[in-house]
Amino acid sequence: MDPRKPTMKHRPLAERLPDGSIEVLVGAGVYRLTEEEARRLVEKVNDVLAAPVQVMA
Repeated sequence: MDPRKPTMKHRPLAERLPDGSIEVLVGAGVYRLTEEEARRLVEKVNDVLAAPVQVMA
């Protein structure tokens, strides 16, 4: 393992790249999104967090 390369533990959850895209760490994967895609992702996450909690029996 390259000691200069950050481990997943030290990676930011989201980072803007020089080309203007945004890299997002999700689970074990890293996804490169446009700003609009990142905005929609945040909106969806906020919608889920704002929804009432449903308990499954």
